[in-house]
Amino acid sequence: MKEYLLEVKEFGSIRIPNNIIERISTFRQLDSMDSESGGVLLGSHLNSIGRLKITDFTTPLKNDRQTRNSFFRSNQHNIEVQKVWKESCRRVTFLGLWHTHAEDIPTPSSVDIDDWKVTLRTSLYDGEGLVFLIIGNKSAKFWFGFKKSRQIDYIGEVSFE
Repeated sequence: MKEYLLEVKEFGSIRIPNNIIERISTFRQLDSMDSESGGVLLGSHLNSIGRLKITDFTTPLKNDRQTRNSFFRSNQHNIEVQKVWKESCRRVTFLGLWHTHAEDIPTPSSVDIDDWKVTLRTSLYDGEGLVFLIIGNKSAKFWFGFKKSRQIDYIGEVSFE
């Protein structure tokens, strides 16, 4: 199975199977009436073949708030993460956040960056940081936020074309 590999300086690699990119790309805002979508990234901490592997994600849930230019993630996503974590015998866990933008090449807004910094500071998670993903109409862009410094670095892009 094809897989994308993103390198994070002073951290290691993040592996994303192609099927995750294919599935998450179905939420692109291609129609002018499409609202932003989002959720959390799920996966595992690895040692031998990389640091993180994204293996799944939550999709928009009933209590989320979605508009053309905003997405508010409800607490239901946290409940889903806990359920998956328990069912996987604590192997699959929260690795980050994703959402869409109604633009071809996504750029994080100041609201996005503030949300990411709050998530780094207040969320309970294992490891040294979190992955942040924005899905645009022509590409997906990835950032990595470091837990201690709360520094957020751009780490790569996957084109849909």
